[in-house]
Amino acid sequence: MSKTTQPNSTKHNNTTHTEGHPTGQSVDARRKMIAESAYFRAEQRGFAGGNPAEDWLTAEREMGMQAANAHESSDGGFRGN
Repeated sequence: MSKTTQPNSTKHNNTTHTEGHPTGQSVDARRKMIAESAYFRAEQRGFAGGNPAEDWLTAEREMGMQAANAHESSDGGFRGN
């Protein structure tokens, strides 16, 4: 019987991975927040019409804008240009 294993260097734990993420959130936590935002968007229109993929993408954009605004306010708006 053959056993297949993955090298340790390719294993990732997305639950705790926050390196390089602008909000410092874990990937799973961010994904959950996006899912909830997309769900509430669909709920607001009574789950009629719309597009689940567009709800998701809109929620992602909103999260990105919130992260950018939080970063801007935390550095006093300094942009070092």
